[in-house]
Amino acid sequence: MTMIQIDTRVIKDRVWYVAFNDERGQLNSPYHEDHSVPKIAAAQPFTVTLNTVWISGKPDQSMLHWLLHPNTDVVIKSTTVLGTHPEVQRIHYYQDSVPIHQTLTGFLAQTMFVCDDYSGNDNLALKLQVLMVDDSSKQDGLVTSFSGLVNGSGAIFPAILPYTMIAVGLSKTVEQFIKGTDETKPLLECSINFKPAGHGCPILREGTYVVFDREVEAGDYILIDNNRLVSSDGQDITIDATYAIFTIEIGNAPSPEFVVSQRVATLLTQLDKGGNDPSKTSIEFVTETLQLYSHFKDLQRYADLKAESAKRSLTVPEQALIERLGQREELQPFLPR
Repeated sequence: MTMIQIDTRVIKDRVWYVAFNDERGQLNSPYHEDHSVPKIAAAQPFTVTLNTVWISGKPDQSMLHWLLHPNTDVVIKSTTVLGTHPEVQRIHYYQDSVPIHQTLTGFLAQTMFVCDDYSGNDNLALKLQVLMVDDSSKQDGLVTSFSGLVNGSGAIFPAILPYTMIAVGLSKTVEQFIKGTDETKPLLECSINFKPAGHGCPILREGTYVVFDREVEAGDYILIDNNRLVSSDGQDITIDATYAIFTIEIGNAPSPEFVVSQRVATLLTQLDKGGNDPSKTSIEFVTETLQLYSHFKDLQRYADLKAESAKRSLTVPEQALIERLGQREELQPFLPR
């Protein structure tokens, strides 16, 4: 198949892609078919990771504003949707007094999304937001608590925060914080759909992705080591745009804890937001999740009774229960032979 060559120098966009094997670091359209980089295939695990964010200042604020207010409180969060599943939000960064013209790398959590078993067809839609927020008197307490959550789940999920923060007395603060991030005008907000109009299947592949707060030309910058952008001639310049760099990598399956935490956040998001709209297809996700959970508990109960029967005679109710479970059609493929 002949690949169509596109002159990327005349294209303007906010989303750009660099293949891992591209030593030139040239920015290309993420929707351009490049057969030298295979798409992520069915059953492959992949991880989306936030690497760096560059803060240049808010486009609609004057230079005088930034001279008088050189620092700002910054929150970075992402929202992802895979297929018909509900959205999942993550908080990656929360810090006060962040100076402009600053590269941010010390994230609370870098993981934007994990997939342990890709279908090969589901679209991944992703939104990244860099937000300027009002400072909080309890900011230090939130950051400390956020750091503790990351150690267990690999991420900070707004859907889970109200439940996990009750014990440390910050649930009200967290609710105000989440509401504030939802209402804040962003320094950067960029949505990426890996299955754009006209494409029969997602163009989801490994590589580095760069998203800007405004359209730039592909020939303006190149990507070099350490996830840094420089001018197309290799000069280290101050880039007058807020941008973020993330990667999609195929690799070892993510830890079960990370996957379960993401699924819990997905479920809580649907219960919180989707319940008001029964027509949403993501209701199917909740139903399927609860059905699978019920099946697992039934299988677990069957295994427990089976183990008990090897040690003692089951009671009449226990024997009746194990027989009922053993006759369940949906459990048949998983029952011991």
